Amino acid sequence: MKLQRAPVAALLLAMLLALARTTNAAEAEEEMKADSIVLTPRIWFGTFVSPKELDSQQAQGSFQIPMAGGTLAYTAKAWPNFTVLATALQGSGHGKLIDLNVGGVGETSSTRTDLELLGRYLVLGPRLYVVAGWRHVKFNVEDRVLGFRSTTNVTVSGPEIGLGSTFDMSRDGRHQVFGNFTGLYATYQHNYGDNAGFTERRQFPAWGLDMNVGYQYWLTHSINFSARYRIFTFYYEGAVGGPNGEKYKDMAVFHGPEFGASFAF
Repeated sequence: MKLQRAPVAALLLAMLLALARTTNAAEAEEEMKADSIVLTPRIWFGTFVSPKELDSQQAQGSFQIPMAGGTLAYTAKAWPNFTVLATALQGSGHGKLIDLNVGGVGETSSTRTDLELLGRYLVLGPRLYVVAGWRHVKFNVEDRVLGFRSTTNVTVSGPEIGLGSTFDMSRDGRHQVFGNFTGLYATYQHNYGDNAGFTERRQFPAWGLDMNVGYQYWLTHSINFSARYRIFTFYYEGAVGGPNGEKYKDMAVFHGPEFGASFAF
């Protein structure tokens, strides 16, 4: 499980640029009247439960996929209560696979890419805000058991909407707690193939939820560090079309701590 080097380099560059700025109160007030760009490198140490049929005989253990990337946020001075946020995360991992269908233990590996474009509107300042936008998640899963190999490419893509809040824990506002949740209505699609020559493509509606709660500390008015526990889950269900009307269904979960640092320019 390796983390990409690019987010680390971006973190160091952003810190140097942010620290190079003056931080007196007069300049801080003037900067609030200008356009704002915030860069947030982040690392998500997530545990992934790979999508499988709930009613199948196959059991699969969970495994870790550390994801690295970041968020770029832009707020125009003409619309101080509205922010556009673009997020990209990517990571890979592997773990043990127990497959009762072929009667063996093997290995599973997965690469995950998570892309998100959101608009955030402050309803009551940071104490209450709404978000809405588009989420696109891609999984590439490869299973290997006793000479049997299969590959599944999964995408979950669709609109999302949610609420969030941030509260001060100290009078100076340096210590804050925050939390938000976002609902997702998406299209689940997978393309499957194995070394026995079998292939299939399926597409179903999916429902998802992204929840997190955390803490952040403001080092200066333009730099903060955050830690949160985040859970992303989705459920899909659809008729296979068999003689008994069987359904293909599953709930996939990705959860774990996430750490980030924000730098305003």
